[in-house]
Amino acid sequence: MDRLRLYDLRDERSSPMTSGNMKEALELVEGCTDGFDSMEDQLRDFMLDSLDANAEKMNELVESTTKKLAERDENLEDMVLAMKKEIEELKGELTIYKAALS
Repeated sequence: MDRLRLYDLRDERSSPMTSGNMKEALELVEGCTDGFDSMEDQLRDFMLDSLDANAEKMNELVESTTKKLAERDENLEDMVLAMKKEIEELKGELTIYKAALS
């Protein structure tokens, strides 16, 4: 089978393409590639916008998590200080009870 016929590069009578037909075919191909280039640019812009939006959300999440962890850290430090104070008080009471029992 004639490969050119598959791509409509020959007319009905299988005669060679004329320069006019060749120009039309070339313009058609160039139009398609221009369309693909435009689609590629649009896709690239869409992907960059999506990544920027996701990066902003991730930054907000990281900042929020960091703030919450800092608050918990402060609370834990306060609890440890309170426990140390209570331990010292209990040690004092224990010393008094030991002295009373001796």
